Amino acid sequence: MNMGNFKQMLSETGNALLVKRADQIAQIVEMEQQSLVNNLKKEKFGLENELASLTDLSVRTSDSLTLASKSFNPSEFVSQVQNLKVKLRNKEIELKLAQDTYDEWFKEED
Repeated sequence: MNMGNFKQMLSETGNALLVKRADQIAQIVEMEQQSLVNNLKKEKFGLENELASLTDLSVRTSDSLTLASKSFNPSEFVSQVQNLKVKLRNKEIELKLAQDTYDEWFKEED
């Protein structure tokens, strides 16, 4: 930066400085909100995978007719599925709210 630029920065009007600061804050907040959305998407995907894995009761080997292991506990299974579905629904709500906030604050109007 040469001395002319430094002098110009010092002599900028209050409004120009406010606009620069607002732009910087807006960029940081947008990145943070997008990061929140992405993290929630990742968490939702993880819960979906966990539920899919839990409910995969298919035959474990090609020569077996047993669908579940001998230690299979129906009550525990139902409880785990229910808990995962509740977590997934809550995550979907969190994600929708985060995405709605991103859209409200940063989405360009057509």
